[in-house]
Amino acid sequence: MYGYQLEALILEVFKCRIWKIPVLERIRLLMLIRKIKWLAQNREAARKSRLRKKAYVQQLESSRMKLTQLEQELQRARQQGIFISSSGEQSQSNGGNGAMAFDVEYARWLEEHNKRINELRGAVNSHAGDGELRIIVDGIASHYDDIFRIKGDAAKTDVFHILSGMWKTPAERCFLWLGGFRSSELLKLLINQLEPLTEQQLLAINNLQQSSQQAEDALSQGMEALQQSLAETLAGSLGPTGSSGNVANYMGQMAMAMGKLGTLEGFIRQADNLRQQTLQQMHRILTTRQSARALLAISDYFSPVSDHTKWSFVHVFIDTAVAYHHPLLSKSVGASRHAVAVACLSHCRSMATRVPPLPVSRLSTAAVSGDS
Repeated sequence: MYGYQLEALILEVFKCRIWKIPVLERIRLLMLIRKIKWLAQNREAARKSRLRKKAYVQQLESSRMKLTQLEQELQRARQQGIFISSSGEQSQSNGGNGAMAFDVEYARWLEEHNKRINELRGAVNSHAGDGELRIIVDGIASHYDDIFRIKGDAAKTDVFHILSGMWKTPAERCFLWLGGFRSSELLKLLINQLEPLTEQQLLAINNLQQSSQQAEDALSQGMEALQQSLAETLAGSLGPTGSSGNVANYMGQMAMAMGKLGTLEGFIRQADNLRQQTLQQMHRILTTRQSARALLAISDYFSPVSDHTKWSFVHVFIDTAVAYHHPLLSKSVGASRHAVAVACLSHCRSMATRVPPLPVSRLSTAAVSGDS
């Protein structure tokens, strides 16, 4: 009824007949129009509130299902011997179980990350609005924070598993730095991928890259100093003939070495903090659409490296070199070049396919053929 009255009143006004209405009736008419507008606004607000409530209920239901699934997976993990205490930490004696638990958590995180990236890619390709992109981008940024938290918990249990990158593919381990990516290299990639950038954005990214490079250099120097100190400590624990000598002195030196190994967790934590701060700073510098493009560029940059099957061309190259060697070429190859070729081919094959290196006899032949 209100809608019909409003249409009739608007029609009457547009026909310029409002002058025929008395003053009191005109005032009542204006009040009625305002009331109808107010009711229409209330109906629209109520509709939006119902939509928000429906979305919230759906989100709660989805979270409940995820929580149930997580509890089931946690129960299965406990049945397999992976026990996680209520505080989220594990004792050092369960280091192997901690590594297994981290691998499970990382695989789950990676699966969810790929889903979010695909959702972002679809939104960008469909030219979604800034509001929708902002929600997806903020979700991915928050999801990155989760992996840094997971790595921090795992480093308390088995820091060597995180440092060595055994949870990554062989190809990814070639590019690891303190258990992750280098922030400075990532910023170099983004500068080339996000053009055009404003002068202010370029200046901010360059400053961020320089500070990241300085922090990386400082951490690398600290790691070198720690390795040198650890080597000296272990060497000092041995006697003149290479035996353990005095038992008390040996135990003291080993305790000192274990204490120095404990600082590795600090290096991993600082490196992850640097990576996390770099992503957060980049998120603040760029616009919503630039942040979306940056996240897609990061994903595209790491995807070919994480897929170790794409690196099988190294295996094919080595087998081809072995199959088509020429025995007469061995006379023209120097000993040093031959040794380098053997080491390089052995390393490439072991890193590319996760199989033991070729036998020395085959490697020697492959090195001769590859050097040609």
